[in-house]
Amino acid sequence: MARDPSSNYNGVDVFFPINPAKRPGQNRIWQKVPTLYSDYHVFEANYDLKGSMFVVRNFRLDGRAQILPPAGHRLHGEDTLFAIEAISKGCSVFRCGNIVLKEFYGPSHFGHSKAVIRAGNAAIAAMYAAQGLKMNVMPSPDHLLDRSAMLVHCLAGKPRQVVVRKP
Repeated sequence: MARDPSSNYNGVDVFFPINPAKRPGQNRIWQKVPTLYSDYHVFEANYDLKGSMFVVRNFRLDGRAQILPPAGHRLHGEDTLFAIEAISKGCSVFRCGNIVLKEFYGPSHFGHSKAVIRAGNAAIAAMYAAQGLKMNVMPSPDHLLDRSAMLVHCLAGKPRQVVVRKP
């Protein structure tokens, strides 16, 4: 990507790699159309940002305002909050199908019970309610966000996929 001019990636504001721990097997998406992924960088709209690694366009270099999430959020979901803030500003968030995250696993200091996730997501939903963000309702998992109305409100007309030929 560094060999390409940044203009080739217009429309890609934030991206993150495949997280194989999220859904086992998703790190093999390129098996369906191998030449697509061998010849191109493939970005698919995805808003489940993985906080361990993500790439953000240099907005100041492009003459755009930086994306900074509200500093006062001290609950679970700071990576989700960053993605939601980006979406609220009309920025794209993609998962890159060409990169797979490889994390070193060990003891974790983060407790991710559904109650902790629900509390963080409820606070985020309240911050962006005016833009259509809300919590899922049953039978959907009620600790997760429902981004559907927000995506329509903030990203209408934006591409769901960006494909760039590799240099």
